Amino acid sequence: MNGLPEKEGENTREVVIGILTRVVPLSVEKLRDSVDTVHRLGMKGNAATSNNTPRSIIIQFGMRTVRDEIWKKSKDARVCIEMHIRFKEDFSKEDREARSKLWPLVQEARRKGKRAFLKEGFALIDNKRVDPE
Repeated sequence: MNGLPEKEGENTREVVIGILTRVVPLSVEKLRDSVDTVHRLGMKGNAATSNNTPRSIIIQFGMRTVRDEIWKKSKDARVCIEMHIRFKEDFSKEDREARSKLWPLVQEARRKGKRAFLKEGFALIDNKRVDPE
C-alpha cells in the first residue's frame, strides 16, 4: 500500500484493517484472520523518506481469495480515492528489471491493437511469450 501518511505510535495493522473493511464488505474478524503481517518498509526517518513521502506498507495475506478481492476492488474504492492511497504488488528485483525492459514492448504492441500484458517476469503479446533479453 502506498500513500498512507505515518502517525507517531500508529498500530499499522489496525489502521490497514480499518481501510480494508471499507474496500471490501467483510467482517473485521475475517480480515484479522486473513491478514497475516503488516509493516512499513525501511527505517523511520531514513534519508530515503526525508522527502515527506510516507513509507510503503507491506501486507501479507493468509488467504489469496481475500487478497485478490481486495486487489480488484481497491482500484475503484472510494476510501482509496479519498485518502490518495493505492495498492501495488511488491515484485522481486529481478521481476522489476524484467518488467522495465518489457514494458515498452507491451505498450508498442497495444498501440498496434495487439493483446499484450506483463506476467511474472515475461510478457504475453498475442498469446506469445516474450522474455527479457
